[in-house]
Amino acid sequence: MRELLGKYLSLNEKAIEIKLGAGGKPALVRDRQVVDLRFNLSHSHGFAVLAFTIGRELGVDTELIRFGLEVEDIAQNYFSSDEQAELSRLKGGDRAAGFFLGWTGKEAYVKARGEGLQLALDSFSVSLIPGVPARLSSQDADRWSLHFLTLVQGWAAALVVEGVPSRIIHRDYVPDPEKIR
Repeated sequence: MRELLGKYLSLNEKAIEIKLGAGGKPALVRDRQVVDLRFNLSHSHGFAVLAFTIGRELGVDTELIRFGLEVEDIAQNYFSSDEQAELSRLKGGDRAAGFFLGWTGKEAYVKARGEGLQLALDSFSVSLIPGVPARLSSQDADRWSLHFLTLVQGWAAALVVEGVPSRIIHRDYVPDPEKIR
């Protein structure tokens, strides 16, 4: 993450200073940065997604789609009634994929807002149906756009960004092995 931040800011990665906001969201310490670069990251089972933007809040989340989980039990505790109803209509592999689309969409939204889990997960809704455009229903939905990302087979990923981005660019990145700790 520091390596990419350094490249985007034309700084030595050791000069990158990161602070945590009240909700635990990482942010750059801005005293030396000229560009208002914002970022977020998520990792699950050895896979990571990093997202960057200029001047907009954002949140990203990824999860390995796991089959055999009791998704209904989790949904009852954390999903809105609309999401629970949508999940109940999904069958087979679509049920697991839909659950993880919903989970990553919810996590990305919470992370974008920067409030951590102070925001009840059942107080807003995201779409769960694979292959259908992402949808966010919340009191401030007009401030945000939700995007489901297709990155790697078997993984769900979602990005929430303030406003509507003009473009979303996806790049695979392999870090310098000398810098991996």
